[in-house]
Amino acid sequence: MSSEEGDDMKRFSSGSFSEPTAGGIHNSSSGGYYHTYLFGSKWQCECNAYRALGKVCKHIVAVRESVRSGQKRDGVIFFFNND
Repeated sequence: MSSEEGDDMKRFSSGSFSEPTAGGIHNSSSGGYYHTYLFGSKWQCECNAYRALGKVCKHIVAVRESVRSGQKRDGVIFFFNND
C-alpha cells in the first residue's frame, strides 16, 4: 500500500466523509443520467455545468423540488430523503 492510499484510509476512518441527506438521479439530454446529492446544506451534481461553474444546475433544481414535494419532477428518475 502506498503512503497516498494510507492517507485516504486515515481520512475515511476519521469520519471526514459523510453520507448525503437527500439526493436523486436525473436524466441527461444525451441519454445518460446524473447523480445529485445534498451534503449538509450544499447540493452537488455530477454534470459538467455544475463542476465547471459550481452553480446550481437544472438537475439540482428538479431533484431538490422532488425531495421537497415528495413527487417526481420532469426528468427525475429516483429521489430520496434521509431526514
